[in-house]
Amino acid sequence: QAGAVTFEVLAPPAELTTLGQVNGISEDGAYLTGHTLRVADWTQVGFTWSRTNDMEALAVTAQASETQSGQGVSADGRVIAGWQHLTDRTAICVADGAQVTLPNPLQGSVAMGVDASGNRVVGACPPNNQSVDLQAVTWDASTGSRTVLGDLAGGAVEATALAASADGSTIVGWGTSASGQEGFRHAGSALSPLGDLAGGQFFSEAVAVSSNGSVIVGRSVSSNGMEAFRWTTSEGMVGLGDLPGGVFLSEATAVSGDGEVIVGMSDCEAGPEVFVYDEACGMRSLRSILVAAGVDVGGWSFADCSPALSGDGNALAGRAVDAD
Repeated sequence: QAGAVTFEVLAPPAELTTLGQVNGISEDGAYLTGHTLRVADWTQVGFTWSRTNDMEALAVTAQASETQSGQGVSADGRVIAGWQHLTDRTAICVADGAQVTLPNPLQGSVAMGVDASGNRVVGACPPNNQSVDLQAVTWDASTGSRTVLGDLAGGAVEATALAASADGSTIVGWGTSASGQEGFRHAGSALSPLGDLAGGQFFSEAVAVSSNGSVIVGRSVSSNGMEAFRWTTSEGMVGLGDLPGGVFLSEATAVSGDGEVIVGMSDCEAGPEVFVYDEACGMRSLRSILVAAGVDVGGWSFADCSPALSGDGNALAGRAVDAD
């Protein structure tokens, strides 16, 4: 509905800057998480935002100069998953405003998302602090206990879980098969490879999944170049094309809960832009949608947005840069 489209800039508290990025958004768009810079020392810190509490720093224990980022948020805003970094990245989880202790947190671990229920955090973790291997894992958000999902067969041990369905029963991400880096789907007890788009160098990465786990989106290399894809069990991996003009380039970053709306980044005649895709209208730039709705975004650039999308498909969040 054109009249209902709005463009909102998040207002940080005095101790935080506006120089940040939204990485995670709740099912109804009422809660956000990401990272920004602290005014006092320009250190990157994780943040949470809600309609009622605005923006505030993540409630995690951190050493001086330790960077942080919030990556995913549950539907009710209660659970935040992310990472902090001093000498190496370490996964973190915040529940009900307090940091959850992850038993034996390993250097190199990272939490990338959490299911809508707030029960299952997804990410990656090495087997031990001496290992260069990286396994896809999940953590229980209440106890911190870790479950290893493993990796695809045939390649080096290097995998990361990036997103989960609403109830956490389907996990998606990327692993390393005999063919190379490949998107995976975990449902039940095993990782299943998703393949890739035909015609280009073998590569795929699954980055988001619908609420019931039936639609997976991400990026792969086709004969045209890097291309956003939509994957279902019935159709497999299908390329979505890209915006007209510019070099051929697109990548999907998020999908609505019903799998009908996909967002991501694409190159066009004006440069990198956020796209919105659905079967009825195909791929459109976010800018064109906002302009058609009468929203003035002439001074804003979405080149580094990497958009997140709410489960209901009504709210998109990311990063925009004002020319001023």
